[in-house]
Amino acid sequence: MRTATPLDRVLIFVFGGIGITAVLQDETSMTACFLALATFGLLHVATYASKRKIPALGLISDGARVVVFKNGEWWEDRLRHAHLEHRDVIAEARQRGFKALEEVALVVVEPYRRPHLRRQERSGQRR
Repeated sequence: MRTATPLDRVLIFVFGGIGITAVLQDETSMTACFLALATFGLLHVATYASKRKIPALGLISDGARVVVFKNGEWWEDRLRHAHLEHRDVIAEARQRGFKALEEVALVVVEPYRRPHLRRQERSGQRR
């Protein structure tokens, strides 16, 4: 569930709500339940396919990547907008094997994911 988008989480609750009515209520029509589940499932697949074909839809529904740290400078407004704190990024850097913040060249926050960190290039060395 770590990389699930809000749309995925809503879909899980909708599936549960639709399925539970066929089990607990007087509605015994399994056909109606399966049709409702299939409709939501197909809408989800159509949304995913349209986001792949038209990237602008993905930006609208998921959001864009945000740079929160670059060349030793924190961008506070972007960090706040991404609902992150300095310590979140520093903890992620430690988990990824960075020993000091000076080793980090860039921190990009992907929508619904952990921050992505890029190492500083050492002189004479390319990655």
